[in-house]
Amino acid sequence: MSQLLENTTSADVSNAINVERHKMGATATGMVLTFIIVTDELHQSEATRAATFAANQHPCRIIVVIPRPGRGKPQLDAELWVGDREGLGETVKLRLKGPLAHHEASVVLPLLLPDTPVVVWWPANAPKVPAEDPVGRLANRRVTDTAPHNRPLTALENRIASYHAGDTDLAWTRTTPWRSMLATALDEPHADITSGTVASERNNASARLLAGWLQSKLQVPVKVRNSRGPGVTSVTLETTDGPIELARPDGEMATLTRSRGVTRKIPLARREMRDLVAEELRRLDADEIYAEALAEVAAGLGRDDVGKKNRRGAAQRSRKKPARGYGPMGTANRPRRSSKGTSLPMTPSEEEAKSGTSHASTESTPTSASSTKKSTPKKPSTPKQTATKKATTKRAAPKKAAASKPAAKQPASKKASATKAPAKKRTARKSPAK
Repeated sequence: MSQLLENTTSADVSNAINVERHKMGATATGMVLTFIIVTDELHQSEATRAATFAANQHPCRIIVVIPRPGRGKPQLDAELWVGDREGLGETVKLRLKGPLAHHEASVVLPLLLPDTPVVVWWPANAPKVPAEDPVGRLANRRVTDTAPHNRPLTALENRIASYHAGDTDLAWTRTTPWRSMLATALDEPHADITSGTVASERNNASARLLAGWLQSKLQVPVKVRNSRGPGVTSVTLETTDGPIELARPDGEMATLTRSRGVTRKIPLARREMRDLVAEELRRLDADEIYAEALAEVAAGLGRDDVGKKNRRGAAQRSRKKPARGYGPMGTANRPRRSSKGTSLPMTPSEEEAKSGTSHASTESTPTSASSTKKSTPKKPSTPKQTATKKATTKRAAPKKAAASKPAAKQPASKKASATKAPAKKRTARKSPAK
């Protein structure tokens, strides 16, 4: 059911939404996010239809903000639908007239759903820095579109210069089918890729973003050339075994040609605005892949030094000696150092190993360079070492006693031999008497 409120306030609009919801018997909102659309009268109808279609997949409160600046008195006119022809969600159209047109965030803030994400979309004229816009500061995600601009490539340069985490553009969303098809084609075995080319109509921002994505992931130079369109018409990847081409000349069906002449037909139709908006509402966090594509476009497409820095860095890392640190079992070695010379934090096992095994060694070893030149002091003997020395002396004492006994017995044997010798002489003397 629709309701029109003229010369109203944000509080009256919020109360009217609650009343309409209670009339339907829905006490709970059941909405997952707040979707704000900042547009003009020319684009508001198409944008509302696209957001309504997306709300069937993602129930949300749609707030369409239409600024109409002028010299008249400030006035707020609202038109709202709750569970009517506009879908299952809630749709509010706000027309800000006069000086009130410059205070969009103040009007929208009381209508935000509590504890839910906020997504802002500028279908036509986006601010220079969406993240610093008063309405953009309220959002987790900020969606722009460079296609309606008179100079799409200039608008893309502005998106690169003003990028913040959470920004995205529908020109990037239009490349999703191309990226998925190319990723699937490259999952199969193929030769080494040496370069790439993206063909599209003139001043197509999606082609630049697609080329930037390919260049960042494949680390090969990718160029963009003009064609008759519509949109992106083909992507060609040159390999050592022949080209891999994905061509869509009519905007409906695409043909995938492998390096050995194997072709395959793939449906790859151009999508409508409602499908693009529905896809963007599926993700509410920052898009890192989009940021990488923007960085490659800013660095330059088709340059010859693509991938050389990475290969040079890998070669330098392979030449470096392995860093000294703590062993796998926590044995104490020289502590690890970062590139700036500061010691890195140690793991618990390393701390235990250092405190248990290297405590005595760290106390005995000198730390300063001057002390290293001096003679190293002798280590004090531990109780265990003194005990072992006593045991060895006790064991050595019986051996000395045993060695002295034969020396004492030698005189006794000599006496015995000396006493026996005269007896033989006596017998020799008696024999003549007989």
